[in-house]
Amino acid sequence: MDRDRSMAHVLFLLPNLQDTDASRAACRLAEGLLAGGERVSVAALGATGVAAEAFRSLGIAPQCWEQTAWTVLRAARPLRQWLKKQAPNIVHLWGIETCTAWRWAFLGHRRPPAVWTALPQASPETLPRWLRWLGGTTERPFPFPLIAAAAAAVQIRSTPSLRDELQLPATAQLIVSVGSFDHADAFRDAIWAFDILKYCSPQLHLVLIGDGPTKAEHILFAQRMAGADCRVYFLPERADTLSLLAQADFVWSTDPRGGHISTILDAWALEKPVLANRTASIGRWANLEQLAWCFEPNDREQLARLTRRLWENRTLASERCALARAWVRQHAHLGLAVQTARQEYQAALAAVLGERI
Repeated sequence: MDRDRSMAHVLFLLPNLQDTDASRAACRLAEGLLAGGERVSVAALGATGVAAEAFRSLGIAPQCWEQTAWTVLRAARPLRQWLKKQAPNIVHLWGIETCTAWRWAFLGHRRPPAVWTALPQASPETLPRWLRWLGGTTERPFPFPLIAAAAAAVQIRSTPSLRDELQLPATAQLIVSVGSFDHADAFRDAIWAFDILKYCSPQLHLVLIGDGPTKAEHILFAQRMAGADCRVYFLPERADTLSLLAQADFVWSTDPRGGHISTILDAWALEKPVLANRTASIGRWANLEQLAWCFEPNDREQLARLTRRLWENRTLASERCALARAWVRQHAHLGLAVQTARQEYQAALAAVLGERI
């Protein structure tokens, strides 16, 4: 099969354009596909965010429907019409939400060839029964692509100092955690553990990056926990998260629901010490015990002890950080992800052509 003809146009359908694992992986995969000569289009069902600007920087103008779970059904017809107008050779669906909308949109109509990727926090990677009746199971499962950020040095040099932005001295020690404030416990362990750790040194500071409906609740919790000595900083979603990670002394992944895979991959690529909850989603692919410092869910004291140990003896971190960077270079580089994507897209196209013959 001629790759140039069969995969000239790939369309990504995402849940939203916020700073999520799906949007980061899709953006990085799009960059690799564009470099290989494919055309890439992007659409999203949910709210727009910093990922929209990331796609625009690649020359892709994303379409955002900004639908809720209740209005996806009403958007079925315009979504189908828009997708037919785009005429992609292959559609890449990211998550159960987009798979649902896709099947509703083409219920009773012939669907273009498609693959679907279960998001890291969704398990197992199979379609639930309630979704199968919406038109069969023709979407081929596509493994979640692990892609660490590329061209890190260029992006890092172009970003102002995080310490200057927070009005902190150059000697300040920064703990950075990135995620979504989408549930009550998203960063609660991080705030609690830091309240234990901060007494080790006045130079320690915690920076939480993300947005979501429970952010105000977390801010209030941090203020009540710390009192007058509050050294917890809340930053919104931003396009230069990679550069902020590069300025961190430690990276925490404390979300009990799995956390940001891309944040851990980027931290490993930058050789930053990562302290991760044992439930971190990246544990499906990598041995966390060898590449990160793990703590039990809700064990804030253990997280504080591990961080203090590394803070007092930085040489302990160097060997494991080097192993983590080597693992990323072997398993999470862009070239491997693009090669896998092309193979999966070809297989999906071949299966559909075989059914139609």
